[in-house]
Amino acid sequence: MAGFGESCPQKLASVLKEGYGLASVAAHIGYTFKHHDALEDAKAAGYILLAAVQVTGISISDWVLRIRQPLLIAIEATQDLDGILIGEVILLYRR
Repeated sequence: MAGFGESCPQKLASVLKEGYGLASVAAHIGYTFKHHDALEDAKAAGYILLAAVQVTGISISDWVLRIRQPLLIAIEATQDLDGILIGEVILLYRR
């Protein structure tokens, strides 16, 4: 799958700059689709999940378990917040 591999830190930086929206992440991995079409959006989300499995080696079932875990981060008021989630991938969605 395009978009990941040897220069992943540089490509991750570009995703951080462009945002985490479906269209931005799909473009990052080289997947083109008709945005805001329910079926196309679902396919893009699935393709992104498959790319994440390929890059991380984490199985789909383990991704499901991982996202069900609460994200517990203790932040002190004086703590520098830059980079607190470095290395984490967070997917937000509405039911």
